[in-house]
Amino acid sequence: MTVNMFKALRIEQNEVMMCRFLADLLDPHGWHGYRAKFLKSFLRDVIKLGDFEDTLLERTCVMTEYLIEKDRRIDIMLQNPEFSIPIEAKINARDQQSQCYDYQPYARNAQLVYLTKEGTPPDEASRRAADGTGEATPIVLISWKQICLWLEEESAPPGAGEAVHRGHPVLFARPPKTAGRR
Repeated sequence: MTVNMFKALRIEQNEVMMCRFLADLLDPHGWHGYRAKFLKSFLRDVIKLGDFEDTLLERTCVMTEYLIEKDRRIDIMLQNPEFSIPIEAKINARDQQSQCYDYQPYARNAQLVYLTKEGTPPDEASRRAADGTGEATPIVLISWKQICLWLEEESAPPGAGEAVHRGHPVLFARPPKTAGRR
């Protein structure tokens, strides 16, 4: 039996709450207490950016509702000395004119990550300048479904098979005793 805690808490359609949850998992100093574990695997396995040393990832700042020009807000922003990754999440909201185009300059050594229910791309108008000119913004498409599958993989005990870890979400796993939020 699969339990969907997001549905039980009635937040699966709440973009702000879902982003806060994801941001905390990606934060090496988040409440989960696993340091850079989730950030490392997210970068490597979900957005395919590469494998980074924990010492670098520990220096990552994770922010939500990151305010930029034109009073726009990037849903989740990951920043450290090596990269900056803006993540734009969509659950039920529509694309805004030039939204992805305006967010892309905040990406450094990475691309804008666009997260939707099904991994669908943004409208062309979101990927171009307001006047319709310019190159379409390069993006990495991911879905909330991918996030769920990634969390299932991350919650599996080492060497556990599919049947063992399916009912053991990461939220109920015990972090190492030395871990903790600073």
